[in-house]
Amino acid sequence: MGFFGIAYFQNNPTLAAGVNDNAERVFIELARILFNPWVAGILLSAILAAVMSTLRCQLLVCSSALTEDMYTRFAA
Repeated sequence: MGFFGIAYFQNNPTLAAGVNDNAERVFIELARILFNPWVAGILLSAILAAVMSTLRCQLLVCSSALTEDMYTRFAA
């Protein structure tokens, strides 16, 4: 994705405003520019689903660690 983004935005510098500010937006900008809005929405929702899945796992680990620490401190 990165190599394709470099090639695309070097050939189309007028479209590279969003990528110049933040290079991590390459996939988002390419999806917005190259695809139909419906397809771009599905692709962007896939990113959101992956982020939410990771966040859910991190919250579960943090809450388990916090609960375990509090339980051992106050109940034991």
